[in-house]
Amino acid sequence: MDYDLLKVKMKKNKVTYETMAKLLGLTLNGFANKINRTNSSGFYVDEANLIRQKLNLSQEEAFTIFFNN
Repeated sequence: MDYDLLKVKMKKNKVTYETMAKLLGLTLNGFANKINRTNSSGFYVDEANLIRQKLNLSQEEAFTIFFNN
């Protein structure tokens, strides 16, 4: 998972943690924990799909961010 790339894409699209948290139905802390890999929590597939749509990510970008080790 390349969450640093996710952060770059969010910044490029001017999408805040708050916006993403609301989109995913999470608290701000909940989203921050996921993107910072705190407590080993990651994104579920449905969350990854919502993020992909919001940031207009290609399939390749989404795969790199969420599934590539």
